[in-house]
Amino acid sequence: MKKLIGLALLAWGLWAPVAVAEVEEGGVVDVFAVLQKDKVDPGQPFKSTPLLRGPNCSLNLAQLLTAVKSHYHRDRDEVVYLIRGHGLLVMAGKEYEVRPGHAYLVPKGTIHSFVNLGPDAAVVLSVFSPPFDGRDRIFVED
Repeated sequence: MKKLIGLALLAWGLWAPVAVAEVEEGGVVDVFAVLQKDKVDPGQPFKSTPLLRGPNCSLNLAQLLTAVKSHYHRDRDEVVYLIRGHGLLVMAGKEYEVRPGHAYLVPKGTIHSFVNLGPDAAVVLSVFSPPFDGRDRIFVED
């Protein structure tokens, strides 16, 4: 079943290959420059671009045109900071309207989703600890 879900996600472009910012561990990345060069495709509801990676955490840039369905991370905590747009975060059954400047912590194992409420892509920075491997996103039925 997990393989079928993974194949479906690949078909939808949720885990499509993305350009990775070439930054050495401990380096600096210009998030807005990456955002200008690596925009989400209008036919793709979600795009995640790895930015930085260290031994204990990673930083990803995510662009959300529509929504990210309910899911959890089995082995990782996630801290999310909203840069642009606004949306509805549902976390552990509670709803939060989030806007630029809002940050939230998603402890590992916590079911969460995000619905973009604006006309343009919502843009967030996500810090994962331990580093995100692209596989620890387990979708659940709403």
